[in-house]
Amino acid sequence: MLGGATVALLIVQGITGVLVSLYFHPHPDDPGAYESVRFLISEVTLGAFVRNIHFWAAQAIIVLVSLHLLRVFYTASYKAPRELNWLIGVGLLALTVAFAFSGTVLKWDQEGYEALVHNIEIGELLGSLGYFFIPEFAGHIPLLARIYVAHVSILPVLAVIALGVHFYLVRRHGIS
Repeated sequence: MLGGATVALLIVQGITGVLVSLYFHPHPDDPGAYESVRFLISEVTLGAFVRNIHFWAAQAIIVLVSLHLLRVFYTASYKAPRELNWLIGVGLLALTVAFAFSGTVLKWDQEGYEALVHNIEIGELLGSLGYFFIPEFAGHIPLLARIYVAHVSILPVLAVIALGVHFYLVRRHGIS
């Protein structure tokens, strides 16, 4: 049930994400990301409602994915022949964290700015592995815009592929 509830909320995230992105401007300067979020909340009809659903569904997904992973671990459902599905599930948890992090940065308030500063520091610590996450990667394109692209394009594609393989393996091996 935890996996199914997560998928239902992922569909909600996709719908509300498209609606939020219609008003989002991923640029750090004025008028930019912060002002576009404020405009969505205060001026757009049902804008605050849609954004809040997007936010709270994201929080619920983090909880549900974590509980799903704990349930699989507790019941030892990760053992043969389901090891690959376990690894894909752990990868989906990592994608969930990446979605949460990038979404936090995108709102471009104080919390988002501080998260971005930590992101840059981690990128610098990782050296060439973290090069995408530092401003020097593409100096003429703001890092906020690259995180936006990751949030709405790269991460969803990776998540859909991983979910497809995850579902296939569940069908192939059956429910544990």
